[in-house]
Amino acid sequence: MVRKSFKWYAGGFWLPHIHLNRSYRDHLFRFLFKDKRELLEKCRRLEEYSEFVSRIHDALGRGMSLKHAIETAMDSCIEEGILKDVLIRQKTEVMHMLLTEFDEKKYKRSVYQDGYEDGVREGEISGFTKGREDALRDLARKKAAQGKDMTAIAAELETDIPTVERLLNTASGNH
Repeated sequence: MVRKSFKWYAGGFWLPHIHLNRSYRDHLFRFLFKDKRELLEKCRRLEEYSEFVSRIHDALGRGMSLKHAIETAMDSCIEEGILKDVLIRQKTEVMHMLLTEFDEKKYKRSVYQDGYEDGVREGEISGFTKGREDALRDLARKKAAQGKDMTAIAAELETDIPTVERLLNTASGNH
Protein backbone atom coordinates (compact mmCIF):
# COMPACT_ATOMS: atom_id res chain seq x y z
CA MET A 1 0.00 0.00 0.00
CA VAL A 2 1.33 3.43 -0.91
CA ARG A 3 0.71 6.25 1.53
CA LYS A 4 1.52 9.76 0.44
CA SER A 5 1.88 12.98 2.33
CA PHE A 6 3.35 16.29 1.25
CA LYS A 7 5.21 17.25 4.41
CA TRP A 8 8.78 17.15 3.18
CA TYR A 9 10.06 20.55 2.14
CA ALA A 10 13.45 20.64 0.44
CA GLY A 11 15.06 23.64 -1.16
CA GLY A 12 11.86 25.39 -2.18
CA PHE A 13 10.06 22.24 -3.35
CA TRP A 14 7.23 20.39 -1.65
CA LEU A 15 8.09 16.77 -2.24
CA PRO A 16 5.84 13.77 -1.75
CA HIS A 17 6.93 11.69 1.21
CA ILE A 18 6.26 8.16 0.04
CA HIS A 19 6.38 5.30 2.53
CA LEU A 20 7.94 2.58 0.39
CA ASN A 21 11.28 0.85 0.34
CA ARG A 22 14.40 2.97 -0.04
CA SER A 23 15.21 1.57 -3.49
CA TYR A 24 11.89 2.77 -4.90
CA ARG A 25 12.22 6.18 -3.23
CA ASP A 26 15.75 6.61 -4.61
CA HIS A 27 14.59 5.62 -8.09
CA LEU A 28 11.63 8.00 -7.91
CA PHE A 29 13.82 10.82 -6.62
CA ARG A 30 16.40 10.34 -9.38
CA PHE A 31 13.63 10.25 -11.98
CA LEU A 32 11.85 13.35 -10.70
CA PHE A 33 14.97 15.42 -10.10
CA LYS A 34 17.49 14.23 -12.66
CA ASP A 35 17.58 17.71 -14.20
CA LYS A 36 17.13 19.57 -10.93
CA ARG A 37 20.70 20.52 -10.00
CA GLU A 38 19.13 23.55 -8.37
CA LEU A 39 17.54 21.35 -5.70
CA LEU A 40 20.79 19.56 -4.96
CA GLU A 41 22.67 22.85 -4.79
CA LYS A 42 20.20 24.20 -2.22
CA CYS A 43 20.42 21.11 -0.01
CA ARG A 44 24.05 20.09 0.49
CA ARG A 45 23.25 16.96 2.53
CA LEU A 46 20.89 15.73 -0.18
CA GLU A 47 23.54 16.33 -2.83
CA GLU A 48 26.08 14.37 -0.77
CA TYR A 49 23.64 11.50 -0.24
CA SER A 50 22.89 11.46 -3.96
CA GLU A 51 26.61 11.26 -4.73
CA PHE A 52 27.11 8.45 -2.20
CA VAL A 53 24.25 6.39 -3.67
CA SER A 54 25.51 7.07 -7.19
CA ARG A 55 28.96 5.76 -6.27
CA ILE A 56 27.45 2.56 -4.88
CA HIS A 57 25.43 2.05 -8.07
CA ASP A 58 28.50 2.71 -10.23
CA ALA A 59 30.57 0.17 -8.27
CA LEU A 60 27.80 -2.41 -8.55
CA GLY A 61 27.71 -1.74 -12.29
CA ARG A 62 31.43 -2.58 -12.44
CA GLY A 63 30.65 -6.00 -10.96
CA MET A 64 31.58 -5.46 -7.32
CA SER A 65 29.72 -7.26 -4.56
CA LEU A 66 27.29 -5.07 -2.63
CA LYS A 67 29.45 -5.04 0.49
CA HIS A 68 32.59 -4.13 -1.46
CA ALA A 69 30.69 -1.46 -3.43
CA ILE A 70 29.43 0.14 -0.21
CA GLU A 71 32.89 0.03 1.39
CA THR A 72 34.48 1.56 -1.72
CA ALA A 73 31.86 4.32 -1.89
CA MET A 74 32.24 5.03 1.84
CA ASP A 75 36.03 5.26 1.63
CA SER A 76 36.03 7.53 -1.42
CA CYS A 77 33.31 9.76 0.06
CA ILE A 78 35.17 10.09 3.36
CA GLU A 79 38.37 10.98 1.47
CA GLU A 80 36.55 13.70 -0.46
CA GLY A 81 34.53 15.03 2.49
CA ILE A 82 31.18 13.73 1.22
CA LEU A 83 28.97 12.76 4.19
CA LYS A 84 32.28 12.51 6.04
CA ASP A 85 30.88 13.23 9.51
CA VAL A 86 28.07 10.66 9.18
CA LEU A 87 30.20 7.99 7.54
CA ILE A 88 32.99 8.27 10.10
CA ARG A 89 30.69 8.42 13.12
CA GLN A 90 28.18 5.79 11.98
CA LYS A 91 30.03 3.71 9.40
CA THR A 92 28.96 0.37 10.88
CA GLU A 93 25.30 1.40 11.16
CA VAL A 94 25.26 2.72 7.58
CA MET A 95 26.84 -0.50 6.30
CA HIS A 96 24.41 -2.65 8.29
CA MET A 97 21.39 -0.64 7.12
CA LEU A 98 22.38 -0.86 3.46
CA LEU A 99 23.19 -4.58 3.62
CA THR A 100 20.03 -5.37 5.60
CA GLU A 101 17.76 -3.56 3.18
CA PHE A 102 19.44 -5.22 0.23
CA ASP A 103 19.17 -8.71 1.73
CA GLU A 104 15.55 -8.17 2.75
CA LYS A 105 14.26 -9.61 -0.55
CA LYS A 106 16.56 -12.61 -0.23
CA TYR A 107 15.46 -13.09 3.37
CA LYS A 108 11.77 -12.88 2.45
CA ARG A 109 12.29 -15.45 -0.32
CA SER A 110 14.03 -17.83 2.07
CA VAL A 111 11.31 -17.40 4.71
CA TYR A 112 8.67 -18.01 2.05
CA GLN A 113 10.53 -21.11 0.80
CA ASP A 114 10.90 -22.46 4.36
CA GLY A 115 7.21 -21.85 5.02
CA TYR A 116 6.27 -23.47 1.74
CA GLU A 117 8.37 -26.56 2.50
CA ASP A 118 6.91 -26.78 6.02
CA GLY A 119 3.42 -26.48 4.55
CA VAL A 120 4.09 -29.23 2.01
CA ARG A 121 5.50 -31.46 4.75
CA GLU A 122 2.49 -30.81 7.01
CA GLY A 123 0.16 -31.42 4.08
CA GLU A 124 1.81 -34.74 3.32
CA ILE A 125 1.58 -35.84 6.95
CA SER A 126 -2.01 -34.68 7.21
CA GLY A 127 -2.91 -36.40 3.94
CA PHE A 128 -1.21 -39.61 4.99
CA THR A 129 -2.95 -39.56 8.38
CA LYS A 130 -6.34 -38.87 6.80
CA GLY A 131 -5.80 -41.60 4.20
CA ARG A 132 -4.86 -44.11 6.87
CA GLU A 133 -7.88 -43.06 8.97
CA ASP A 134 -10.21 -43.41 5.95
CA ALA A 135 -8.82 -46.87 5.14
CA LEU A 136 -9.28 -48.05 8.74
CA ARG A 137 -12.81 -46.59 8.78
CA ASP A 138 -13.72 -48.50 5.59
CA LEU A 139 -12.27 -51.75 6.96
CA ALA A 140 -14.09 -51.32 10.29
CA ARG A 141 -17.39 -50.68 8.45
CA LYS A 142 -16.93 -53.78 6.26
CA LYS A 143 -16.13 -55.99 9.25
CA ALA A 144 -19.10 -54.59 11.21
CA ALA A 145 -21.34 -55.25 8.18
CA GLN A 146 -20.13 -58.88 8.27
CA GLY A 147 -21.46 -59.06 11.84
CA LYS A 148 -18.14 -59.02 13.69
CA ASP A 149 -18.08 -57.56 17.22
CA MET A 150 -15.87 -54.67 18.42
CA THR A 151 -13.26 -56.94 20.01
CA ALA A 152 -12.77 -58.97 16.81
CA ILE A 153 -12.59 -55.82 14.64
CA ALA A 154 -10.04 -54.24 17.02
CA ALA A 155 -7.90 -57.39 16.94
CA GLU A 156 -8.00 -57.66 13.12
CA LEU A 157 -7.19 -53.95 12.64
CA GLU A 158 -4.51 -54.12 15.35
CA THR A 159 -6.01 -51.25 17.30
CA ASP A 160 -8.01 -50.72 20.48
CA ILE A 161 -11.79 -50.86 21.02
CA PRO A 162 -12.27 -47.06 21.61
CA THR A 163 -10.60 -46.40 18.23
CA VAL A 164 -12.92 -48.89 16.51
CA GLU A 165 -15.94 -47.25 18.19
CA ARG A 166 -14.76 -43.82 17.02
CA LEU A 167 -14.19 -45.12 13.48
CA LEU A 168 -17.63 -46.72 13.31
CA ASN A 169 -19.38 -43.67 14.80
CA THR A 170 -17.58 -41.37 12.38
CA ALA A 171 -18.33 -43.71 9.53
CA SER A 172 -22.03 -43.88 10.31
CA GLY A 173 -22.17 -40.08 10.79
CA ASN A 174 -20.38 -39.27 7.50
CA HIS A 175 -21.96 -41.81 5.19
